[in-house]
Amino acid sequence: MKVNQLISNIQEHWPAKVICFIMALGLYVLFQVSSLDTKTFIVPLHVSAENGIVPAAPYPAEVKITVRCSKDDVLLLRESDFYAYLNADYLTDDGTYDLHVYTKLSGNALLVDPLEIRISPEAVPLTVEQQVSGYVPVSPLLAGNPAHGYEVKGTVVTPSQIKMTGPHNMVEKYRRLQTKTVSVEGISESQTFDVALETGSSFVRNDDVKTVSVQVTVEPVIIERTFENLPVNLINVPEGLEAKLSVETASLTLTGAQSELEKYAPTGFVFFVNCGSVTSTGIVELPLTVMVPGSFTVSDSVAKTVSVRFTEFVQKRDPAPSEGAEPPAAEDEETESL
Repeated sequence: MKVNQLISNIQEHWPAKVICFIMALGLYVLFQVSSLDTKTFIVPLHVSAENGIVPAAPYPAEVKITVRCSKDDVLLLRESDFYAYLNADYLTDDGTYDLHVYTKLSGNALLVDPLEIRISPEAVPLTVEQQVSGYVPVSPLLAGNPAHGYEVKGTVVTPSQIKMTGPHNMVEKYRRLQTKTVSVEGISESQTFDVALETGSSFVRNDDVKTVSVQVTVEPVIIERTFENLPVNLINVPEGLEAKLSVETASLTLTGAQSELEKYAPTGFVFFVNCGSVTSTGIVELPLTVMVPGSFTVSDSVAKTVSVRFTEFVQKRDPAPSEGAEPPAAEDEETESL
């Protein structure tokens, strides 16, 4: 009886009751909408790839996430409450795919109710390739010039090869891996530098080694320099003999470090001939000795011997006074006697 009466009451004036219900629902929705606030976050876009596939071309680094919730809740939300990502776990072949952008909410965001989320863009194209690894030789990048008179003779990089991982087309194109710049400006001795690596691509990574050791070997620059018309000196001429050289000057070519040889100025006693072994007159071939700093090397073009003519030494006498010559002045005699 009561059920029938309830049904009868509902059916009575039902058009008016439906209109009232719709109006009430509309007022409720209008109130809810007016009480919500909007906020936009810019968050990084990540890629989930667990099936041996990795990104091989640029894709949007960020996406825009717009949320609607109560004014009180919107003040509590932060960018860190949203994690945007592309799901490439199911991809197995190289190619370009339009992938939907998903988002994960933090525990703080999950407590917000109501919460509306809109992501822009909703999908992005992603180019992927099979992931491979390979070892690539490392080459140092040198900049600057050593100190004057020095040069770089060689470099040694440790380790000499680095394992690189990334899309197969990119890894296979790597012929060498270059270090960041190593400055050798003004150095005059060998040095070792710890240097970071330059991969050149954000899609190829090196997880094992972040820096390498670069040993730079620096040595003096070796030059030649020629000195002309240096005198040849005679020493230890035997008593009673007189010596005369076939040549009185000689040229000298030296090899040595540029920084030292440029400053070297030979003295007058570079070449000498030792006559101590001679016992008689005549022409004798004697060794030509060169006296220079031990850091220099004498060129093979320098003569090894010279010819020396030895004659008897003749004491020169003062000429006899001629007839009619006046005797020495008295003043001179007094000077000698003094």
